[in-house]
Order: sequence, then C-alpha cells, then structure tokens
Amino acid sequence: MKKQFGFLFLVILMLCLAGCRRSNFAVMVRDDYTVEVIAENAKKDMFGGAAGFDVQEGQKLYVEPSLSKGEINIKINSFNLGADASVEELKDAASGNNAELDINISGTEPSEYDLEPGDYSVYASVLSKADGRILFSVY
Repeated sequence: MKKQFGFLFLVILMLCLAGCRRSNFAVMVRDDYTVEVIAENAKKDMFGGAAGFDVQEGQKLYVEPSLSKGEINIKINSFNLGADASVEELKDAASGNNAELDINISGTEPSEYDLEPGDYSVYASVLSKADGRILFSVY
C-alpha cells in the first residue's frame, strides 16, 4: 500500500512539474538588424513589442522560426512618422495597428519579405500556447 501511494505521489508530482512550467514571452532587439521573439510555455494572448530593425535599400527581412509548438501572430509596423503625424497615426504606430506586414507563424519554415526602406517595430502575440524562438534578420 505504501509503495502504491509513493508511486502515485511521484506521478502526480511529475505531472505538476511538467504542466506547471513558468510562462515567458519576450520581444528583444539584438541590434539594428536583428529582433528575436522568445516563447517559453507562452500562454494564449501573451504579447510584446519592440522598436526593432532598420531596412536599407535592397535588403530583405528574413524570418527564421523554431517553434516546437503553438502559433504566434507578428505585426511589423513602420515608425517612420513625419513631424506632422497625427495623433491617430502615432497611436496606430505604437499599438501595431495598420501593420505593413501581418503574419501568423508556427513550426520551423523560414520565409523572407520585401519591405520599404525605413525603421520598423515588431509586435507579437501568442495565438496558441507556444514554445520556441523566432529570429528576424535584415540583410
């Protein structure tokens, strides 16, 4: 009886440790040409953003995901707003609304995108529980 109770306790403890992992989600700028999204047991509706990278004439944005599970929505927005930008334009830029690129990423399939030259910010939100990283590079 004690062995059965001990075994049951061990199984419950292992399930709790496996299912009770801490959740982390971050959007980090590495340098002027690289942004990384990190999801560790990230729960649905977690989000983050960062002013991110600079695209020069002739450069492309390369997206290299390595998600073992889940799906993340990415909005890439230009923040080349002129001095005469309206309050609404500033709000849209700060929130990721009216994104110039809006993609859902899952799995490990890399992709590339053409963007106009300028400075961009990255906004990410978890669509379904996610684990892994997404690397955005410009070259």
